[in-house]
Amino acid sequence: MNYRILFVISLIIIAVGFGGLFFIGDQQAAAVPQNGESAVQTDSEQPKEEKTIMVAVASKALTAGQILTKGDYYLTEMKVDVADSDRLLTLKSDLLSLLENQSTLSLEGFLLTQNVVAEQRLNSDMLIAPQDSRFLLESLEQGQLAYRIYIRLEHQFLLDSLSAGESVSLYARHKNYQLSRENKDNLRMDEVLTNLEVLKIERFTDDNQAGNSAFQKDYAGYISVKISTEQLVPLQRLPSEKVLFPLPKAKSETRLNSRGAAIRALRG
Repeated sequence: MNYRILFVISLIIIAVGFGGLFFIGDQQAAAVPQNGESAVQTDSEQPKEEKTIMVAVASKALTAGQILTKGDYYLTEMKVDVADSDRLLTLKSDLLSLLENQSTLSLEGFLLTQNVVAEQRLNSDMLIAPQDSRFLLESLEQGQLAYRIYIRLEHQFLLDSLSAGESVSLYARHKNYQLSRENKDNLRMDEVLTNLEVLKIERFTDDNQAGNSAFQKDYAGYISVKISTEQLVPLQRLPSEKVLFPLPKAKSETRLNSRGAAIRALRG
């Protein structure tokens, strides 16, 4: 009888042991997803590293070789996730460091090297700054020249009035040999060329004209315009004492009168 009781007790102990093992295994298995979910939640709760970038967007379709003007683009700030899988392309669109090197927060005067469509982002690879050594060469096509017009101090308002990418007409002021020297209006103003694109406007400073102070006494800077080799011919035929004036194109086609107020203002 005692053996039977011991045998039954042994079976009960064994059954309880196996039951306990299965119960513990189920609890551990159930705990694994919970720990995994907790890890995911912890990762998602970590703050993302963001960076503020400055983006330029084309306001219309633009062509390669075009010099940007005010209405060609707009600037906007945006925050991006640094860990974003597309971060290389996004950070390449950041123009903040490029703009910080300019006197104004603007892309006006920059040369575009690729065709873009409206609302496309402009990145640093497709822009050349005016002070870049490649700027003038990349702006010209075969048979074109960058013609530099030096602006005297008394006419430096031209440096303030014009902008790169603008279309101008070129006027020449010179003596009118058909009139007597005593005649107050012995100067004439003739339109020489029209529809010229302004490439670059440079104002002389102590930094860019070091060692050339004598030149600075007479000239405030220069304006470079794009001309063809054929357009150079009439410029070379002008009198040596000529003074050239790049003027913005007027809405009307009326030419300047050599005896008008414009000449009196530019006589100097």
